[in-house]
Amino acid sequence: MITSAKNAGWASDIAIPWDAGAGLPAPSIVRPAKLATIDVSLVLRTLGTLPAAQWDQTQAFFRDTLGLYPFERVSRRNLEQVQTNHTPSGPRRLP
Repeated sequence: MITSAKNAGWASDIAIPWDAGAGLPAPSIVRPAKLATIDVSLVLRTLGTLPAAQWDQTQAFFRDTLGLYPFERVSRRNLEQVQTNHTPSGPRRLP
């Protein structure tokens, strides 16, 4: 989850540099220890983009903590493709 940097910090928080061009509306942090999922049909818009260094740190957290290996970076175009191909009948297996 991405949240405001004003919130109390957790040990696993990853700071997103305010000047990194992420496009977020306020200073923010990635809080990988607080993971949530939503159906892709509920995504209305993209607020910003996670800089590569913070993306790598987030993936490292999931790799080291949960044994998950690299996620595909989702671009606006990828998200539109996922939304177009989404089948509400159930989850899809990723290759």
